Amino acid sequence: MNLKNKFEKIPVIKYLNEVPERVPLLVMLISFTLIAIWDHQRHLILWRNYAITGVFGDLLLIAVFWSGRMMIPPLALWLGFIAFILHFGGGSLGSADQGPGPFCWGGLKPGQGLCADGINGMYHVHPMWDRLTHGVGGVALSYGFVISFKRLSTHFSANLSRGMIFWLAFGVSMSGMAVFEVYEFFGRMLFLTTDQGGYVNTAGDLISDLVGCTTGAYLGLTMDKWQTVWEGASQRPLPIIVQLTQSFIIPMTTSAFIAIADLLIVGGMVMNRNYESLGMYLTAATTASMSVLLLQYLRLRLFANPIIHENE
Repeated sequence: MNLKNKFEKIPVIKYLNEVPERVPLLVMLISFTLIAIWDHQRHLILWRNYAITGVFGDLLLIAVFWSGRMMIPPLALWLGFIAFILHFGGGSLGSADQGPGPFCWGGLKPGQGLCADGINGMYHVHPMWDRLTHGVGGVALSYGFVISFKRLSTHFSANLSRGMIFWLAFGVSMSGMAVFEVYEFFGRMLFLTTDQGGYVNTAGDLISDLVGCTTGAYLGLTMDKWQTVWEGASQRPLPIIVQLTQSFIIPMTTSAFIAIADLLIVGGMVMNRNYESLGMYLTAATTASMSVLLLQYLRLRLFANPIIHENE
């Protein structure tokens, strides 16, 4: 116990413990940086670039959450860290020459332990790895957004209902995961990256996203005790930020549901089980959703009741 107290009194440790969010954010930064360096040394360019993207993304999170004013539970950040480690770390266990990875020693074959081969590592030897990564990522995103919308509800005195908070968190997370598929699609079209996996893989990712986002939203409502959720219907008018959010997530999540239904109900008949068709469909859905968001923003700013703005 004395050793623990001495450890916690170390200036750096004491500083980090002042804000619970700081430790997972710092662990992310160090981990992603080490993975990027490791991949660079092994000429695994694709996963090095992914890890570098993670470093810059984490720096953005540090800029927002380091002070602790947002009061985001560390669990949301730790879940995000696990998802990214599954992604960056799992892919990095492969090899640039598509041969055995760095942990294929002692007679281990690809698929055993941490042994993997190919450029995409664990994604190559374990088909469920991608599903797990997307599922955990969906949980982390949705859990975090539930917390964020709870804070927003208090800030605007909006009294958002439990159902509204669930929908907003789920919708934003599901939309974000679908937009990520568009990012991967353009990576393949423009830079000939090879980690997308085709139609079934991408549509399957959306199913994993659906399960993860639903789970995360539920956990956020039931586990976070930061405040009591308003039990009645959401008060009207809704804050502008909520109206804008819905203008994007309604068409985007609807499009994702259609893509999922196409695979599960008619076996991909609508998209002809073609990756390019699904990619273009999600790209069009993203463009349409952004257009609806822009039109809603202009409508609210030009024609909305000024009292709404004064209340915010």
